[in-house]
Amino acid sequence: YYSRTIEGSDYRVYARRKGADGAEEILLDLNVEFTEHDYRALHSFEVSPDHSKLAFTVDFSGAEKFELFVRDLASKSTTKLLVDVHDSLEWAATSDALFYTRFDKTQRPYQVWRKDLGADAPPDRMLLEEPDQKFEVSFHTTNSGKYIIVSSRSGAQETLW
Repeated sequence: YYSRTIEGSDYRVYARRKGADGAEEILLDLNVEFTEHDYRALHSFEVSPDHSKLAFTVDFSGAEKFELFVRDLASKSTTKLLVDVHDSLEWAATSDALFYTRFDKTQRPYQVWRKDLGADAPPDRMLLEEPDQKFEVSFHTTNSGKYIIVSSRSGAQETLW
């Protein structure tokens, strides 16, 4: 997996190769995608653990309000899943769900959600809400990819789950 620039283009091209001599597979190219928007800023770019899907967030306004998309890398079909989300996201280890955060009215990431994917997926589930406006929530996967660590932080004070 890598990204590259094309001289004279505004955006990076994201791609992958299977092996050193494999053919390049373009995963995302904002130079030719979403061109109906004058402004396009890619923030999150996460390939699923099974390498079959790509989740990414794009800001189309400059206001740091992101839209979340998932692309099936075999069919190249792209689905917009959510709007007005924070730019952080992670895949579940099974590649069948995404974790994401939502903003409050002040643009503070304060909720962590799980979105299961698939035709029969249940509604999104809120996993954590931080009511204290001095704190922001975030998360990351462990090195093994098996667990999600959720953090609520304000300055030097932090709680992890």
